[in-house]
Amino acid sequence: MVSPKLVQLLETHWEAVSARFFRLLNTESGLPHIKKLPESELNLVCRRLVSNIGQYLMTKPGSGIVIEYERIGRERFQEGVPLSECIRGIQILKEAAIGYLRDQGLFDTSVDIYAEEELEHQIGIFFDALVVNLAVGYEKAQAHAATA
Repeated sequence: MVSPKLVQLLETHWEAVSARFFRLLNTESGLPHIKKLPESELNLVCRRLVSNIGQYLMTKPGSGIVIEYERIGRERFQEGVPLSECIRGIQILKEAAIGYLRDQGLFDTSVDIYAEEELEHQIGIFFDALVVNLAVGYEKAQAHAATA
């Protein structure tokens, strides 16, 4: 079971996760297109995903946020952002969220450690679903452009 305390910690400190995301992004080489996106847009993505992570972890595949990532995939294709950069951007946000949790030092007991590991596992599943749906949207836009 995912710890509500840990979920709330992430949700209420989304700004810290977002700042961590930007630090990681800035140290990453090979992402020129993602780095050219407006910071406000990337910050909005961080806020939306992290501040609602508990709700998203409980939703079923095919839910609004997952479907939205198909739309984002189409947009990124139209903007000329390579799919590999899109996927790496999602991975960096996942790393930022998990890294923030680990840095809080809240895990004193084996139950705490288990709760943290379970949340990390669920976050991984969620972000994997985002990657797949982003790629689906990207590939649909790519196929549409090829036939147009």
